Order: sequence, then structure tokens, then C-alpha cells
Amino acid sequence: MTMNQETLVVRLSPLRIAMTGIGLVLCALVFLSLAALAAMIDVSPPLLRAALLLGSLILVGLALLMLLFLTATVFRIEVAPDKVRLRLPRTRGPIPLPGVIRAELPYSAIAAVERREEIYASFGVVTVQTAFSLMTRDGVRFPLGVMAENWGLQLPCDKAADLIAARAGGAVFDHGAVRVGGIVRAVVHDVPPWTTEPISAPERARWRRRGAMTVQIIMLLFAVGAIARACSPK
Repeated sequence: MTMNQETLVVRLSPLRIAMTGIGLVLCALVFLSLAALAAMIDVSPPLLRAALLLGSLILVGLALLMLLFLTATVFRIEVAPDKVRLRLPRTRGPIPLPGVIRAELPYSAIAAVERREEIYASFGVVTVQTAFSLMTRDGVRFPLGVMAENWGLQLPCDKAADLIAARAGGAVFDHGAVRVGGIVRAVVHDVPPWTTEPISAPERARWRRRGAMTVQIIMLLFAVGAIARACSPK
């Protein structure tokens, strides 16, 4: 992120883009190599052969998914004195899609800047993230990124949303919280529309506590694993 008196730019640093890109490409190459290996294994039982081919196709799909995640590195929000410039990845739920959203919007064209909490729950793992978006006076909605709670350093999408709202002559409107469900459901059906009725405040607080507890359990498991590794005989 770079910031001066007139312009706020929210984006990934060049180092983070490079590291993310290298990691995703390496993961894709590993998946493709495993897929090729599975496809070349010669087995006689037809059922086993079909299982290997299915596994190979799944690995190819995972490789393509890794390459799709490269589009997330184009993320850029520029809050200039006279307009907002957006360059954002297209997404469906938490998964990126091919293509990039590009827009230049004067502040007079912005009707509202909004935020809400989106609650994902899969197999007991709860993640709460805050999503931001803006609505134009023509009724077009543009995403402004998300920030996952309790998951370390985040891009300051909240600061960009606050500044856009202030320069558009308003404040960020809080839409409350909505339940998204599992990741698979979000990929198939996308996140709920922004017109969805939010959950109650007590339920929102319960889900936030469960989200914080999920992070604590994961960190505890990592700590136990590190201690066990350090104490194990060489």
C-alpha cells in the first residue's frame, strides 16, 4: 500500500506478487506432474484404471485453479482526489474467475459504500470476513475487497472504503452479517446478494466467537506440532 496526502492506493507489494505468483505456478506444476504420472500408470483392472484417470482429471483441475488464483494479484484500488480507479479480480464466492473488473468512477457517480460480514462454515471450521462494495447511481455494484478477521496482515480495504465514502459525501453503511455456508456452496451459488436480510446481532456475535475460536485452535495445533517436532529424537 502507498499513501500520500491526496491519493490512497491499496494493492499487493511487488515482492508479495512475485512470491505469490512463484508459489502458485510451482503448485500448478506439481499437480500437473502428478496428473501425468497417474495417467501413465498402466493397470489392468478397468475400475482401477478409471479411478486413476479420475484422479488425474482432479489434479489437472487443481492446477488450473492455482493458475486462476494468479488473477488475485491484479488487485488495485486507487482513491484519487477526483475519482476512484478499480482493477479487481472477478470472483465467485472465494474462488477467482477469468477476467478483470476495471472501472473509473467520479465520486458524483457513487450512491453508497457498504460493508457486511460474510460467515463461512465448513466441517466445523468457521471463517468470518468483512466484504466491502460500492453502488453507483446507475445501480451497478463493484466489490472493494474483503478482510478476513483474525487472520493476520490484511490489505486495508476498510481504509479505502472509508475514504471513498467520505469523498462521496457519506459514510460506509453497515449491512450486518450474512451466512454464506460452506465454500462449495459459495462456489456453486456465489455469496448471498447484498439485499439479503442480515442475521440477528446475538447470532452475529456467536459466529464471530466461533470464528475466533477456529483461529485459536489452528494456531494451537501448529504450536503442538512444532513442539512435538522439536522434542522428537533426531
